[in-house]
Amino acid sequence: MKKEIVLYGNDRCKTCVDAKVWLQENSIPYIMKDVADEANLQEFVKYKEPSIPVLIIKDYKRPTETKIISFNSKSYEQMLKPKK
Repeated sequence: MKKEIVLYGNDRCKTCVDAKVWLQENSIPYIMKDVADEANLQEFVKYKEPSIPVLIIKDYKRPTETKIISFNSKSYEQMLKPKK
């Protein structure tokens, strides 16, 4: 696996739901980590972000980690869609 995409959020957060819908509509595989779960919250805290959603793109080939705060379809597209 070259990349792992993790979305930290919650279904009660409209912006988080918008991010999930965008990922699903664009057939981008991701792991949803609901921050209402204590273990997921502890993982999320290490990113030191005050709000959700936060998308983490782990590139194991390089290795790097990219963080996208909140949801913006242009940012998601730029980072996740294949370049033409």
